[in-house]
Amino acid sequence: MTDNTQVTAKRILIVEDDDDLSNLLHDLLVRNGFQDITIVNNGDKLSKILHLKETQAPDVLILDFRLPGQSGLYLLPQIKNAWPSTRIIVYTGLEEKNHELLEVLPFIDRLLKKTVPISSVIQSVKEMAG
Repeated sequence: MTDNTQVTAKRILIVEDDDDLSNLLHDLLVRNGFQDITIVNNGDKLSKILHLKETQAPDVLILDFRLPGQSGLYLLPQIKNAWPSTRIIVYTGLEEKNHELLEVLPFIDRLLKKTVPISSVIQSVKEMAG
């Protein structure tokens, strides 16, 4: 899963409230050559970041929908408005049949269920950051 190839400097933002999962994603991304990685663990913090003028948009965002504070599902249109060029990977346990999820699908570059191997998430980041 890891190839230790240096990837060009890309900003990655992980928005996930499960500390173990976000740390694992971080570590695997580092092993795959990414260095500029930020972790945010709730929707309220992400909302504040979105409204800061000096915040540089991430190149790739890994977003969970179920977050403390404001949900990722609710924040998705705001994310795309603030950072239109950011590629968004939603990594969630929500079912596709959820009507709210269907409404935001146009904002998402890739939808991955948390049942897929974590290597699929890393591969998606590499493809989108390329």
